[in-house]
Amino acid sequence: MGKPTAIDVIWQVLRNDSCVEERLCKPCDAEGHFAGDIWRPDVCTECTCESSSSIQCKRITCSESGTVCSRGFRSITITSNVSECCPKHICG
Repeated sequence: MGKPTAIDVIWQVLRNDSCVEERLCKPCDAEGHFAGDIWRPDVCTECTCESSSSIQCKRITCSESGTVCSRGFRSITITSNVSECCPKHICG
């Protein structure tokens, strides 16, 4: 194996005797999320690991019905299932 290049030295470091990307050395949280990871702790919240010490979470905003139905029909709200944050609206 050849001598490591400057790029190898900058982007990879040792962790538990294995060579890994530097961003994978220190997690953002106790759950093991690393810089660049995006996850949903629940269906209505999305979190992003910005760096090894910064997590940003935001709630998903559901829009109002906004469904315009033809004359004689009305907007019906369908409660979301456990995997969706926002309810759906249909005309019926």
